[in-house]
Amino acid sequence: MVDKKTERLLNDIQFARQVEDFIDAIKPHQTVADHLNRLMEQRSLKSLDVIHKADIDPGYGHEIFSGKKVSPSRNYLLRLAFALELDFKETQRLLAIGKQGTLYPKERRDAVIIYCLEKKYDVMAVDELLYECDEEPLNVGRF
Repeated sequence: MVDKKTERLLNDIQFARQVEDFIDAIKPHQTVADHLNRLMEQRSLKSLDVIHKADIDPGYGHEIFSGKKVSPSRNYLLRLAFALELDFKETQRLLAIGKQGTLYPKERRDAVIIYCLEKKYDVMAVDELLYECDEEPLNVGRF
């Protein structure tokens, strides 16, 4: 179901005479780096701790948090979601901001990941369970 704000905006776009009639109502897209940094601030976490917990190379992790790496892969975003201990809804938001596919419960791998989010697994435990279920782990090179 579409929320009322989105529905209203869609209506404005469909019936606009010119782009200026609606464009100012659309916020610029939030970057992955902005979103991750806000989440870390809310949780009083430091990027190096999150990078370590996500089992990401520190250099690459800092590129993500600084905004230098603007399109991290879905697996990297999921690893960060587990490191930040995001819930399902927060993880979906992170994936959407990163323009990566959101989790879909009818996909086996995604169902396992959703289960792990709900159970608050860490990245290593997620990879182990994915491997046991014959699904690609988040850290592909590990197994």
